[in-house]
Amino acid sequence: MLIWQNHQWVEVTEVPAVETLAEQPFLFETLAVRNGRIDCLADHLGRLTTACPRLGINPAELYLSTSVEPARWQPILRKILDSAALSEAMLRYVVQRSATGIVVESLSVRPLPPTPKTLDLWCLETVRDTPEWLPRPKTGPWKNSAQAWRELKTLTSRADVEGVQFNVHGQVVEATRSALAWCEGQDWFFPAAATGCVTSTTAEQFKKVLKEAGRSVQEIATTWPKLATSVVVLRATFQGGAVLAEKLYDVESRLVWQAQVHQTEASDQLKALAQWRAQRSVNLA
Repeated sequence: MLIWQNHQWVEVTEVPAVETLAEQPFLFETLAVRNGRIDCLADHLGRLTTACPRLGINPAELYLSTSVEPARWQPILRKILDSAALSEAMLRYVVQRSATGIVVESLSVRPLPPTPKTLDLWCLETVRDTPEWLPRPKTGPWKNSAQAWRELKTLTSRADVEGVQFNVHGQVVEATRSALAWCEGQDWFFPAAATGCVTSTTAEQFKKVLKEAGRSVQEIATTWPKLATSVVVLRATFQGGAVLAEKLYDVESRLVWQAQVHQTEASDQLKALAQWRAQRSVNLA
């Protein structure tokens, strides 16, 4: 398959994992492509370009992230998708500065996994690493999250699961590959930036949706919210951007939390999030 890199095409047998790309920090975004549309492209590019100065990169030096116009993205993405024989895909956009000082941007695709109906969560012992900056941008190397993902696989072989990472203070930070939110009745909560969580495009979208619905939205640093009526797992590559969590297990596989039977509030808000995101997708046809 092909990878696009600084206007050149590179043939690879397999797209490398994010944590193996480079030892020095880099920025990356992961987006979903479905039915000829990229989900929320402007939101992802906004996060990446905002973080560029952290690595001494001028966003104006980049080619792809300076525009969401289909004419710029379509020919590159179409060739990559055709090379990989994919119609739906996870799109990974990486920006880094090489050892020689050159800014390198690359684009690659992988198969898009199906979105589970719900997820079960497992508490992890892998402590979320301390961020270099707050708010924390989406940066690599992604080694801490990769370590958390490997730990999760030692706890369960199921595919419909996510691991929950805590910081050194025992506060909920995020899931291994997703952001988290929860509600108590109609009051909604998100991990505060001070916990060390990554700035999540989908979480920020969900906050807007909730505020438009007149809901109370708070960012807090806390241990696991055992009084939560619902927990939402937010991931940009999920259909609609999020799914509901059903249960939480500790590292000994003991059940420590379970969602309420009726989750009308959370289900209604996730439908609103899906509708909001649909309006933010870019048609590449």
